Amino acid sequence: MRLNRLRIAGFKSFPERADLAFDTGVTAIVGPNGCGKSNVIDAITWVLGEQSARSLRGERMEDVIFGGSDARRPTATAEVRLQLSQVTAALALLGRRNGGSGQASGNGHNGAQADGRDAAAAGADAPDDEFDETPCIARDVEVGRRLFRSGESEYLIDGQVCRLRDIQDLLMDSGVGVKAYAVIEQGAIGQILSARPLERRRLLEEAAGVTRYKSRRRAAELKLEAAQQNLTRVDDIVFEVDKQRGALKRQAAKARRYGRLREELRRWEKVSYARKGAALAQAGESAARRLDAARTRETGAAARLAALEAAHEQQRLELAAADRSATAARDAAHAHELAAGRLQQQIEFEKQQVASVTDAAARGAADLEALEAKRQPLQAELSAQGDAWKRCDAEREAAGGNLEGAAAALAAAQTALEGLEADVEASRNEVFAAVNAATVLQHVLKSVPETIGRVDGDI
Repeated sequence: MRLNRLRIAGFKSFPERADLAFDTGVTAIVGPNGCGKSNVIDAITWVLGEQSARSLRGERMEDVIFGGSDARRPTATAEVRLQLSQVTAALALLGRRNGGSGQASGNGHNGAQADGRDAAAAGADAPDDEFDETPCIARDVEVGRRLFRSGESEYLIDGQVCRLRDIQDLLMDSGVGVKAYAVIEQGAIGQILSARPLERRRLLEEAAGVTRYKSRRRAAELKLEAAQQNLTRVDDIVFEVDKQRGALKRQAAKARRYGRLREELRRWEKVSYARKGAALAQAGESAARRLDAARTRETGAAARLAALEAAHEQQRLELAAADRSATAARDAAHAHELAAGRLQQQIEFEKQQVASVTDAAARGAADLEALEAKRQPLQAELSAQGDAWKRCDAEREAAGGNLEGAAAALAAAQTALEGLEADVEASRNEVFAAVNAATVLQHVLKSVPETIGRVDGDI
């Protein structure tokens, strides 16, 4: 197997598409520092499936994409294609690749690692005929890899999307690979010399061509372990099924018995529902007859209620008229009481006048005795006083007559007031009798108590 051509586009310091041809006789690439020699080696290891960004002298896998400069914009993708000649590959492997493998996508670092794990799992689950001796051919093969800034990546064989595992199977036992002896970076020789025996054994096995068979053996062991685990799970399932079979049989018998009992219950429920339906129909007819009778009674009760309401309205009008008469009688009695009060006050005033006149007469008699000696000079005045006394006496008698008339009028007014109060009491008794009669009819209809309540409120 020989390296013929390397095409790089957008990888690290190669923003433009670069085509490096390794013709016959080319054994080395020389150039000054910073010209990109190490980037060529990184491109080769990256296209062969390198998953560590630190091995490519970066922090993230996206660092391998050209990041731009003062004169150029950053590229959106990095692509490397490696053309190899005289690659020995099995026909079965080429057939699977041409049949269409799944697209290897993911972010630059983790996604590629996931692709490697998926490829290993796919190899472990591959059919047995993969490990049979199949014819091999030698042909030219182009291996490629793309990485986008979105994190998606693709592996290519002859321009067709494939898996990382397909590339590893294709280049197995050829010495070309990420950890193989064909690509040794600067300073790696000292690491190989100081490596542990197990690490040097891996390189020797790769050179001896036994790596493919060890990989197949590992895949076969994984398949055997998976089959053993499946058998163990099947045994557990069979044991659980056997353990549950008796319970399921009892449950099935119970379910069948339940079905029979349910059908029988449904039949008896139908009979019961039919009997209940007939009874309900008879009860409905009886209820309809009772409803008609109740409606007839309701009509009669409504007529009687209308008559009672009319009578009650008449009694209410009569009561209102009696109340108005009683109010007028009370007003008249109050007026008479006021007049009697005024007359009583006038009598008291007259009595005071009489008392004052009496006092004046007493004082006059005293003065008469005192002035007896002066009788002659005062005879005329005495005569005048006698005339005044007579007039006062006449006025006193007239006031006494007026007082007796006022007393008679007051007695007559009190008699009339007592008669009016008797009439009011009789009217109230009649109203109470009507209310009692209306209360007896409150059980006829529910609306009668409300009507009596309004009547009581009006009263």
